[in-house]
Amino acid sequence: MNNRKLVNPMEKKKKQKNEDAPAVNTSAIPNPADTAMGPRFTTTSVIDRRKKLPALLKKFQLQSFKRYMEAEEIIAEDNMSTIRNIVKRKQFGKIKLKDGQAVIDMFTASAILNAIDKRLNKKNVEKVKDMINNGTKNQLMKLVSVVMHGDRAI
Repeated sequence: MNNRKLVNPMEKKKKQKNEDAPAVNTSAIPNPADTAMGPRFTTTSVIDRRKKLPALLKKFQLQSFKRYMEAEEIIAEDNMSTIRNIVKRKQFGKIKLKDGQAVIDMFTASAILNAIDKRLNKKNVEKVKDMINNGTKNQLMKLVSVVMHGDRAI
């Protein structure tokens, strides 16, 4: 017979699998530094913004000072405009007097404005405006009682 050996093809494949080759080939994974995404962390993108702080701070201080001055102007407005605003908004409001604050409702404010605009002469209008802007709570209560009754003169 022939000296040839009979080799089963399945045994050939088994022998090839038993080689010392790694199970996972990592050579196909790209280096992240070389890809389009680039490296994860860079120190070159850090920008020092402390140089701009004094200019921004001065701008902020100027804006806050302007807002403060506008608020002071609003606070310094006279009580007559506050009373007109109470009637316009149809709400109650507070006015500042020498001895504190007084709360005035819409009905009372409307009566005061009606008396000032329609019923009083110029001389008395000036007295009433001075009483409202520079008077005390007691003077305001007397004014309100006269305005509500309407028959007595101030």
